[in-house]
Amino acid sequence: MLLIRKALTETEPFAWKSEHYDFPLVSVWPGRTQVPHPPMLSSGNSPESVSFAARHRFPIAISFFDPSRVAALTTQFREEARAAGWTPSAHDILYRAWIALGENDAEAHEIRAKFLPRGAGPPPEAVPGAPGGPPANLGPHNRTGPDPVASGFGIGSVQFAAGPDTVIKQIREFHETTGAGILDLSFGRASQEITVASIRRFGEKVLPEIRDLGTSAA
Repeated sequence: MLLIRKALTETEPFAWKSEHYDFPLVSVWPGRTQVPHPPMLSSGNSPESVSFAARHRFPIAISFFDPSRVAALTTQFREEARAAGWTPSAHDILYRAWIALGENDAEAHEIRAKFLPRGAGPPPEAVPGAPGGPPANLGPHNRTGPDPVASGFGIGSVQFAAGPDTVIKQIREFHETTGAGILDLSFGRASQEITVASIRRFGEKVLPEIRDLGTSAA
């Protein structure tokens, strides 16, 4: 990442020597066409990658972890970034997750069951905020459960699953807990009709209510 960033910022050929790479001459042709170059996001899925990003002033991208795990990683990121002399904003933290967005909560959990592989993720009744399940409790003063640093990679789970009003609440609580300002959402493996309807529903009913989150303080 450091080599790529230098290649996108240097206007003249340069030499590059590091622990793993030794290039006597690096020359990028044709040259860059966008100044400054597009944002480069570093992985934020481990304490080691978070430390690297903080030291070198890269935004981070975290994928699929539960809120407590994300909060632990983003707290580490902000603390180490400040130690390195800079303060990340909400826009420096991206979170990637699955979303099942129905017309209401019950329909959302039907969608969730359709696009996940059999046996993947917790049952609906165990999902915070789901009908019949435990409260969402995503706020910073309600973190319970296993040690967030030891939590597993939750690629089979759906972080946001509900109707529009509940999803808005879930996203706001997630932001309050983690400080993440950018969401990269996958609307799942349901039919094209269901997926298109969910995306349209998100744009019309959810997005207008959460636009301010990316501009709030991390």
